[in-house]
Amino acid sequence: MGSRVWLAGLLLTPLWISGAAAQSREQQWRWCGAQDGASADLQIGGCTALITSGQEKTEDLALAFYNRGLAYRAKAQLDRAIADFDQSIRLNPGYTDALVSRGISYADQGHLDRAIEDFDQAIKLKPDDSRAFDNRGNAYNRKGQYDRALADYTRSIELDPQNPIPRYNRALAYERTGDFTHAIADYGEALKLDPGDADSWGRRCWDRAILGKLADARADCEKALALRANDAFALMARGFIHLRQGEFEPALEDYERSLSLNANQPSALFGRGAAKRRLGKTAEGDADIAAAKQIEPGVVERFASYGVAL
Repeated sequence: MGSRVWLAGLLLTPLWISGAAAQSREQQWRWCGAQDGASADLQIGGCTALITSGQEKTEDLALAFYNRGLAYRAKAQLDRAIADFDQSIRLNPGYTDALVSRGISYADQGHLDRAIEDFDQAIKLKPDDSRAFDNRGNAYNRKGQYDRALADYTRSIELDPQNPIPRYNRALAYERTGDFTHAIADYGEALKLDPGDADSWGRRCWDRAILGKLADARADCEKALALRANDAFALMARGFIHLRQGEFEPALEDYERSLSLNANQPSALFGRGAAKRRLGKTAEGDADIAAAKQIEPGVVERFASYGVAL
């Protein structure tokens, strides 16, 4: 489960539109701004009509390119999205929303250093842009530069304390450093802001289970699954709780369900293998553990650190 991306919002219809063509152009702007239930394709069409009309002022043309870039990004057409963000920034070099969105698109392509350059520029232009700090934190997190990631998430939280996204992302970074206590605290703060977030419930369940807080962990997993019954991660985490409590049949059931939803989870494969071994299905268990090691060579050692040894 990756860090959450925090995009800028859309800007909509310029208020200066008037005259005989106003209704048509206003509708194009509404589509371009993803209003009226517009699909990504309709959004692209509306923005393209505005871009090619030759009637838009420079600032509004930059907006049309930006909105079309967001639509292309929603369709995972990242090269086209980046090209539109390029045009938006060329027309309006101080447009930090376009810089942040281009940076996110570069990060989606795996070009993390190029993404960080865009986030750096956005922060230089707008030092209080919490989105830029959060998304730069995501890039550093993916690079394994956790100190930098944590610093950026912390700054994002300081700038926008009511937004749960950077708290969730900081918790992920803490997890990756093995600091489950701080991760649990951040998921708790995120849940105060967004109690309906199944991901935060599931991940706090996992972290609490790792620390041996099994009753609290189970309550968190049950909450996650009440919100989203087919949550592969929460099922895996609940299976781990059963495993630690010696409840091997329920553990196996949860791991089976989790893997039916996502077959490439090393934690679920290892857990299912461990449960099978304890139920006397040694050959099947060994096969699962071997499959887990193919995905994550250090999975056996990781689970040993959690108190589950083979």
